[in-house]
Amino acid sequence: MADASAEVLSRLSGGPRQLWLVLYEDVYETTFGDGKFLYPAAAFWSSEDALRWMAAAPPPIRRTAKECALGYRLTMKPVSLSMADGRLKADLSVGPCERYSLADVLRRLAQPMRFEGDVLRG
Repeated sequence: MADASAEVLSRLSGGPRQLWLVLYEDVYETTFGDGKFLYPAAAFWSSEDALRWMAAAPPPIRRTAKECALGYRLTMKPVSLSMADGRLKADLSVGPCERYSLADVLRRLAQPMRFEGDVLRG
């Protein structure tokens, strides 16, 4: 079982809760690399906080009109967390190009990635 923080357990004590997972796609890798993959960048208890984090991200960079945009494309999706029989459960509904587990979601809830200039770190 993924380790849940005291805050997560406290929030789930009243029943299932929804959080918002922000996924990032590396535009360059999608275009020129192995294909489209989405990884967790951040997770928040409210959609407003997730949208605020996404709004602070730099837009994809296009150096010339013929160049592909470089940077990250961000998407947001709901994830339902609950406790059942003393165990943390999640409805992740992981899509075919998404790469994450419950442990990844909890890690990003505790520590979202951050932008340093136009680079995503964390």
